Amino acid sequence: TVGDVTGDGYPDVLLAREYTSSSLAGLSVVESTGPEEPWVHLGQGKAGAAGIPMLVAHGTLHAGEPLSLELRGAAANSATTVVIGLSSLFAPFKGGVLVPAADALMALGPAHDAGELSLSAHWPAGVPAGTMLWLQCWLPDAASVQGLPASNPIVGLAPYPPSARPRGRRRAVLLDDLVGDLAEED
Repeated sequence: TVGDVTGDGYPDVLLAREYTSSSLAGLSVVESTGPEEPWVHLGQGKAGAAGIPMLVAHGTLHAGEPLSLELRGAAANSATTVVIGLSSLFAPFKGGVLVPAADALMALGPAHDAGELSLSAHWPAGVPAGTMLWLQCWLPDAASVQGLPASNPIVGLAPYPPSARPRGRRRAVLLDDLVGDLAEED
């Protein structure tokens, strides 16, 4: 699971693991310290003829700053649609996993002959700090299961200004709370 687990305004990864040789389970938090480029690349892509298309984003998500998206490994000349969400969905779709909630769809046009596509823009002003943007590309490719491969999903987090960044609780206290909540569910 990806989200702001520590309360510091940056996405963290929460990993739960059950040990098969015992009745023990482990819980880990991979805590982000606020990357310069606030993008997290996730798995869950679905292969086409050239493998799993790779979606990469660059940009700090500060108002007026440049933002770029690059898609590599798409079928040549394939029409590409990016699914844009303000939250995650992780739903089965066409033999793969649709990760963003489909709040908006944007046609990006065809990939080049080399299976690449790029898009540039500027991050808009007025986006609240802490807003998460989930992106994943889907494109037609007859070589894929059900004819529709998907890129890896990515998530970006609009950063807090350093003076306004929420202060998280100590990691040990947070993990105790999480373990307690998980125990109560059993």
